[in-house]
Amino acid sequence: MNRQRSILADMLLHRFSFRILILSIALVGSLVGLASPFFQKIFMDTLAGPSALPLSAPQAITAAFFALILSQALNSITLYLGSREAALFQQRIADRVYARILTMRTDEIGARASGEFVSYYAVDVPGMSEWIQSTLPMGASILFPLILGPIAVHVMFGVPLLWTLTIIFAVAAINVYLASRQARLFMEFKKLSADRAGLVNEWVQIIRALRQMDWISQFETRIFDRRERETRKRISMVSNGQFMGAFSSSITFILNLVTVGMLLWVRGSASVSPGEILALLWIVAIFLFRPFRMLPWIFTFALDAWTSIQRVEAFLAQPIREVGS
Repeated sequence: MNRQRSILADMLLHRFSFRILILSIALVGSLVGLASPFFQKIFMDTLAGPSALPLSAPQAITAAFFALILSQALNSITLYLGSREAALFQQRIADRVYARILTMRTDEIGARASGEFVSYYAVDVPGMSEWIQSTLPMGASILFPLILGPIAVHVMFGVPLLWTLTIIFAVAAINVYLASRQARLFMEFKKLSADRAGLVNEWVQIIRALRQMDWISQFETRIFDRRERETRKRISMVSNGQFMGAFSSSITFILNLVTVGMLLWVRGSASVSPGEILALLWIVAIFLFRPFRMLPWIFTFALDAWTSIQRVEAFLAQPIREVGS
């Protein structure tokens, strides 16, 4: 357990200042992203008639354009920082796994399938880094919009905050269910993939002995069986993933109808300006589209990384046997 806490601490505290930097950039990117529909509202209301707003129509649309570009640039920076930190963390964990293998005795190594060590490097070590590469930057870039979006809708348009939060909570609950199913399929697929990689590696290393004992067909049957099961699991995983994508893509259309309907019901059609309609649709259909689409995948990446952490932890936690014991 102590070793497990140390590895999780490495993941959470390694270059901790960069974690804070990623969260800060994601927060600023979300705030700047909300500035774009605000300036678009000013632009549309200025075109619709005389306005006492401080910006002219060209100034407003220019500000909206640059706010959108800056928001996208900040999101790209968070992804870059996450990928860079994941590469550094992956190198550290790979070094620890390699150092542990060097401490193993010959009889310990012989008791294991040789492909098991390959699967640690090929599957689990990269999988562990998904928390840093995907979950942290992408999670921050969708968490802040999901928090700030309903607040912006309430402040800018007067739509009750509780209604918007209820809708977002219901959509998030459905996404969590789909993500948990996807994560389970992904874990099973990854285990089958690791087993197949281990069998193939072992088959290559002992091919001469297999030929001498005429066991090639039996060994290859095991490999083909793993591959067929892996393919079926892959099909199930892709089907569930496509359903997640379709649900996340279509839910914004429903949210458009619901939020516009709530705005007209609360404010009345006579008091709603064209700029408010445009800004509201932009927030729901553009600003919140990516968070809703990526929400289930964030849970999938996190659960997948956790299974890899458990596998590597179990390997590193094994006691080192002294020579002659």
